[in-house]
Amino acid sequence: MALGCALPSSARCSGGPQLGGGWPGRSLGIFAVWIADCLYSFLVVPGELFNDTTLQVILKSALAPFGLGASIPALFCAIFYGLGLWPAIYCSTLLPGAPGQALTAGPFVWSSFLFGAYGLSPYLALRELRGAGRAEPLSSLDFVTRELLESKVTGVFLFASGVFLAFFSAANGVLGSFAPEEAFAALPPLIGASKFARLSVLDFFVLWALFPPVLLEDGQRRGRFVRWTPGE
Repeated sequence: MALGCALPSSARCSGGPQLGGGWPGRSLGIFAVWIADCLYSFLVVPGELFNDTTLQVILKSALAPFGLGASIPALFCAIFYGLGLWPAIYCSTLLPGAPGQALTAGPFVWSSFLFGAYGLSPYLALRELRGAGRAEPLSSLDFVTRELLESKVTGVFLFASGVFLAFFSAANGVLGSFAPEEAFAALPPLIGASKFARLSVLDFFVLWALFPPVLLEDGQRRGRFVRWTPGE
C-alpha cells in the first residue's frame, strides 16, 4: 500500500506475465462471487435503481459532506462514503504492482470508483499474483502511482478516513457518542425499502471481503508478511 516503498528491480522474478497466475481456485472463486453479485443485483433485487428516493436524496446532498445524516441513517452514510474510499485503497495496493501485467489494470481499477466491485472483480480474478520479490522499481511506475499512490501522506489519509468513518458509524452520526445499536437498527429498514441502499451495502462488503488477499500480496511485495503463505 502507500505506506511502503517499492523493492529494487533486482528482487523481481523472471518470467512473462500470465492471466490468473497462481492458484486456479482464486480466479474461479472471484468470478463466482462476481457472477452471483451481478445476477442478484440485476435480476433478484426488486425496485428501480434510478427512481430510488434514497439515490435522489444522495445526489442532491452530494456537495454537503455528511449532510446525508439528517434524512439517511448514519451507518449507510458512512458506507456510501466508504464506497469512495475502497477504490482509492485498491488503487494504492494494485497499481504499484500492475506494470507488465497481461491485463491492463487501469480501466478496471479506476472504474471501481463508479461501479465498485462490479468493475474491479474481473481484474482481481485474472491478474497475475505478485508477492515477495515481485516489486516494480519506482522508475517504472507512472506519475500518479509513483507520486500520489505510493506517497506515505496518501496512506495516512486513507487510514485516517477509514478510522473516521468507523467512529462516525459507531456514534450514529453524533461524534463523541457511542450508539452502535441504534446505528445498526436504522439500516435494515432502509435496505428493505431502497434498491440503491441494498446494492451499496452489498458492494461495500464484497469489496471488503476481496481485500485481505490483496493486502497480503501488497505487503509481501514490499517485504512484509513474508512468513505468511497464501494459496497461490
